Amino acid sequence: MDGCTPLGYPPMQRHTPPGVLPTEGDAPHAPARSTDSPGALVPRAESCAEPRPTVVGMYGTALFDIDGTLCDPGSGITDAVRHALARLGIAEDDEAALRRFVGPPLEHSFRDYYALPPDQVERAVAHYREHYRDAGLSLYRPYPGAAHALSDLAAAGVRVGVVTAKIQAFAEEALRSTGLLDLVDTVHGRAPDEVVTKQVTLRAALRELAAPPATVVMVGDREHDVHAARDNGVDSIGVLHGFGTATELTSAGATHLARDLDEVRRIVLRTPQ
Repeated sequence: MDGCTPLGYPPMQRHTPPGVLPTEGDAPHAPARSTDSPGALVPRAESCAEPRPTVVGMYGTALFDIDGTLCDPGSGITDAVRHALARLGIAEDDEAALRRFVGPPLEHSFRDYYALPPDQVERAVAHYREHYRDAGLSLYRPYPGAAHALSDLAAAGVRVGVVTAKIQAFAEEALRSTGLLDLVDTVHGRAPDEVVTKQVTLRAALRELAAPPATVVMVGDREHDVHAARDNGVDSIGVLHGFGTATELTSAGATHLARDLDEVRRIVLRTPQ
């Protein structure tokens, strides 16, 4: 491609926390620490593409969650949670209980749902990541219309990014394995030893993108995505093909609801009234 970004997109940038080099793997045994200052974006490559078209729709920047929004993780997440709990001597076969782990940081879920002390939370996360890396990521599939929606938004001049509670390496691998990585401009995940809410990750993304909040929309399938958007003063689209329900997303205050990613595309590109 002679150094140009694929399909005429601007250069993709990755959220790389301070002191963490982008890698293909992970550091599964790193101890957790809390922080409110995720790091900066790092350019992936210089672009020789044509200038981005002028946006004529409702939003100039669309930021997407991964699990339940762009990608269907299959049983990759729930299997890894079940494995981690089993390694701690906890048997959990309730699928609804396991599905609660999709959305919030793992550390918070193990702590809040099973009252695990910090040392056991650390062990549970390490067991989860080992299983997820070896078996879970291979189960990911893009939702129908994901590539088309991302391509259409970019062609219309919308800046497309990802904001996720996943660690950076896993976020990039999930997108890469589903063919979506080269269709987004930015990926904002977290370091293996960061424990932050999506509010913090979204705030860092907005700061790095220098995007006026009124021009940004966050797209996700859980209340955590909507809460992050509201706390940062941006609109949200709750997509209904994932793990959340219309009731959950509406109660959280979603600006819009969408049945699928094609409807998300239409909302983002809709001419403001």
